[in-house]
Amino acid sequence: MKKIVFIGLALILIAGTAFAEKAEQKGKRQGRLGLDRQGWVGHRQEMNKMLKEKLDLDQGQIRKIEKLTLTRKKEMIQLKASERVARIELFELLAKLETDENELEDQLNKISRLTAKIQKSHIRHILEIKKVLAKDQLEKFSGMKPFGFMGMGHGPQGPGPMGCGKR
Repeated sequence: MKKIVFIGLALILIAGTAFAEKAEQKGKRQGRLGLDRQGWVGHRQEMNKMLKEKLDLDQGQIRKIEKLTLTRKKEMIQLKASERVARIELFELLAKLETDENELEDQLNKISRLTAKIQKSHIRHILEIKKVLAKDQLEKFSGMKPFGFMGMGHGPQGPGPMGCGKR
């Protein structure tokens, strides 16, 4: 029974990865801001323009936020690559003729830890940006869409977090 549960969880993770990669490819084909069209610089400029307009940032604040964003981007590349490798390793474990349940559980835990690190990085980044803002800017920032800042305003299927919501 325990083996069936682990295999079921692994299949759910595999399916989630497949859907996420398909959505990522679809977004690239549609020419969304990112590495495929304007490059990271274009994305960063758009984000900073939006923050500057809505929060009335000065040049010092913009430079600090740019530095924070670039540092986080580097961290995210490494974390997401590690997570993908861990998922591939899970596939390899499942492909073995004799699958060790403890190995599967360890691999699932590794993937969970990496996913948690990615989520903590999102939160830490927002908290670091909040430290750069003045009190009146912080009030405006707090009133902004919670997912819009993290690049989740329009998912592959439409507006809202992860594509949820009406078009």
